[in-house]
Amino acid sequence: MTTPSRRLEMQVNLRSGPPCQLDGARRPLAGDKRALAELMFAAYQGTVDYSGESVEDAEIEMEKTFTGGYGTFSPECSYVVERASELVCASLITFHRQVPLLAFAMTAPAWKRNGLARAAVLGSMHDLRARGATQLHLAVNPRNQFAIDLYESLGFEAKP
Repeated sequence: MTTPSRRLEMQVNLRSGPPCQLDGARRPLAGDKRALAELMFAAYQGTVDYSGESVEDAEIEMEKTFTGGYGTFSPECSYVVERASELVCASLITFHRQVPLLAFAMTAPAWKRNGLARAAVLGSMHDLRARGATQLHLAVNPRNQFAIDLYESLGFEAKP
């Protein structure tokens, strides 16, 4: 949840690919903000991206995401994944200065390393391409090697 002063910026050229084929995946709704905040808190707690924030801080981040604080939110290119009526993964897309941005990709600790984030981000990439976008950008903590490995496996490269 913290915003380090230095972020690794990455981008990927979007290619045609399959739509999101993930059980329990759907578009995020405004009513999901609290559940997304709880997911964010759980996903970031104890990682290099956590510096003592609360669920309420995460709720502020989700409000900012939905209301344009990180660019225009694109629910039609974003996904949340549910298991037993609980949000366990999300890929949230915004358009920052008209450029598609993976604003947040997060997975609940118990569901990490199960391919959920990969499938959700791939679904977002497919939907962006179908709408004419040619690239997707993101910024990641350079110490978050698990995230960097995932993004590189999806074709993202560090921006020069």
